[in-house]
Amino acid sequence: MNLWVSRPHPRSILQATISEVRPDGNETFVQNGWIRASERKAVDDLDNMFQRASTALEPIPSFTRPNASAMPPEVREGRRPLYYQGHAYRSGSRIRVTISAPNGTQPVWSFGEAQPNPREAF
Repeated sequence: MNLWVSRPHPRSILQATISEVRPDGNETFVQNGWIRASERKAVDDLDNMFQRASTALEPIPSFTRPNASAMPPEVREGRRPLYYQGHAYRSGSRIRVTISAPNGTQPVWSFGEAQPNPREAF
C-alpha cells in the first residue's frame, strides 16, 4: 500500500487498520499493524528476514539501524506492507484502510508505553 505522510513528529509511528464494510453498513475488524516512520525504507536485496526482494506489491521494510532515518517534515510517499490475512471477505463488501497513530482505531486497548526506551529501540 502506498501512502503520503506528513509527520507531526520525527519519530512518528503509523498504524494501518484493515476492516471489512458489508453492504448493510456493519464493519468487521480484520487486522492492524504498526511501523515507525523512521523504518520506512524497503530492502533492495535478499538480505532480510524473508530472504526475498521487495516488490511494488510486497515491500519489505529493512528494520535495520543503518536504514532508519527521521521522517522529513514535508509530505513524502511511503510504502507499507499489508501482510496476509485469514479473513474471507463477503461479496459486495468494501475494504476500509485507516491510517492513524497507534490506538487511533481501537479504543478498547492501548500500548502500555507509547514512547520507547531510547536504550532499547531506535
